[in-house]
Amino acid sequence: MLFRSHKLDRPFLVLATQNPIESEGTYNLPEAQLDRFMFKLFADYPDESEEIEILKMHGKQDDVNVRLEEELQTITSPTEIMRVIRENAEVRVDDKLVDYINKIVRLTRQWPQFHMGASPRAGISLIQGARTLAAFTGRDYAVPDDVVQIVLPALRHRVILTAEAEVEGHIVDELLTELVRSVDVPRI
Repeated sequence: MLFRSHKLDRPFLVLATQNPIESEGTYNLPEAQLDRFMFKLFADYPDESEEIEILKMHGKQDDVNVRLEEELQTITSPTEIMRVIRENAEVRVDDKLVDYINKIVRLTRQWPQFHMGASPRAGISLIQGARTLAAFTGRDYAVPDDVVQIVLPALRHRVILTAEAEVEGHIVDELLTELVRSVDVPRI
């Protein structure tokens, strides 16, 4: 089999949706592929008024391309995104915070209810996420609260429950929250 590389302009972003597991024809991604997604976020159903609006819009059979051209506005550019990425890379992450992140990630590999823990890539996602949260709040340094705020979206798809934990009804987010609370928070 011949493989060919293709250069992709930066920034390059992949978004994916996941149907409920019980949906016919859906399959879980292998762990190695899941690990390449930085975050796993949950999106709930729309509220009643939003769902009514969706039904009305689709009932009109409007041309989606026309709506996209008329109603959407460009709010940023690839150049601006790359500038923000470079600026976020300058947000300081103290060595004590790196150690805190590393302890959390490594502990997922020993947590009794996890069959599989997080890889080093999870720590990279936590550092990048903490930097971004710090920048969004106007700080040029990350703090433990940034890590705590980003830990569930960064780790929930990277750990796998043991069969016993599943049977007992454990939930990944609850176990991760318990795990994080067990790690001493550094003073920075």
